[in-house]
Amino acid sequence: MAVNKQGLAKAVAFIAWADGKFEDSELAFVNTIFKKYEVSETEVQALVKEYIDVFLDADDTIDDSETQQEINLGVIDFGEVDSFEVLKDLADLAGADGVISLQEVYVLHMIAKANNRSPEEATLALLHAVNTNSSLKIEVE
Repeated sequence: MAVNKQGLAKAVAFIAWADGKFEDSELAFVNTIFKKYEVSETEVQALVKEYIDVFLDADDTIDDSETQQEINLGVIDFGEVDSFEVLKDLADLAGADGVISLQEVYVLHMIAKANNRSPEEATLALLHAVNTNSSLKIEVE
């Protein structure tokens, strides 16, 4: 089964940048995700950097963060892979730094919607991440 590299890269970049920073722990996990879907590390870096640059450029031109995210996200197609499995991987990525922020929760729900998945599935993916990493913290403020 083939993954849509562009769709996966867009979602990965969006969730990695959701809290406004891209930590080393997140970068390591990004590489793990792409390895799982058989995408080379060179492709990973180029694709994710491309989307993060788009998000940074949008930050400079749009003030309202909700509007910015809607504009940048669009439709996301993960290809022939199990999209719920991808949502779980993205939830794990959100928690790679030990904390899932409210913004990361919001973005994961947006990614689910852009992939024609329900908000409940995004929530289940987040619960799975918390269940598999008992030290994970959720920021609600």
